[in-house]
Amino acid sequence: MGAFSLHSVHPHLITTAAAVDRTMKFGYMQHPALLGEHESRLSVWHASWSAGGHVATTSYDDTIKIYNFSDASTWKTGHDIGPKAMEPAHRVNHNNQ
Repeated sequence: MGAFSLHSVHPHLITTAAAVDRTMKFGYMQHPALLGEHESRLSVWHASWSAGGHVATTSYDDTIKIYNFSDASTWKTGHDIGPKAMEPAHRVNHNNQ
């Protein structure tokens, strides 16, 4: 794992960024469970929550990706984010090297 971030309003929600397996994962910490994951073309370097439920990531594919999880406050153990919801809402080209 390269980095992790806790949701500032709902600290039982965590996101991780992993360089080795190129994933960003979401978990529920009160009863540890994987809620969803997104695989990037190259290593994911960082992931960070905003108070409004958005997650920003940087990765070696030279993009910044923004995910919209504004409904995260309703997630419970066993929630499945689903592949469509795991797609970024926005992609910005950026030299992350």
